[in-house]
Amino acid sequence: MTGEDDVLVLVEGESDAAVVRVLAAARGMTDVPILSTGGATGARRALARLEHRPAVVLALCDEREASYLVRVSTGERDVVFVCRADLEDELIRALGVERALAVLAATGDLRAFHTLQAQPEHRDRAPERQLHRFLEAGSGRKARIGAAFAEAIPAGAEPQPLRALLDHLSRIRPDPRRAD
Repeated sequence: MTGEDDVLVLVEGESDAAVVRVLAAARGMTDVPILSTGGATGARRALARLEHRPAVVLALCDEREASYLVRVSTGERDVVFVCRADLEDELIRALGVERALAVLAATGDLRAFHTLQAQPEHRDRAPERQLHRFLEAGSGRKARIGAAFAEAIPAGAEPQPLRALLDHLSRIRPDPRRAD
């Protein structure tokens, strides 16, 4: 395989995959090959299970897992994009607290968020930390709300590692609908 069929976006989890899919689709890239590794330490196993190793692996990971992905990304054209702290922090920073709360209102999750805020262990935390904790709690919440956060990010305001990944991907896989 060559060309667009020989690139893969490697992410740690399904929530990361959901965010990348949303932001890629916003750029007209709807068939981006994404592989969730079930955590950074599973990246080597995930790649080994593939029929062949793609010519280009673009990996997105959290800061604390970057060393794992750098060791796995051994291809000449592989690139690792690192989220400062983690993807959730990047999304919250990109949106800001007020817009993040508006997204929670739109998804029907604001009441549950306020319940978390009222809990003694979370009352004195900064709203950004409360939002981060809220995303982590609850089955499927991280992927569902992460995707909703991604949809709410204005074009051009994507977090730096995501913007860099998508820019790189668009150079490798140009939009076939655009004439040069």
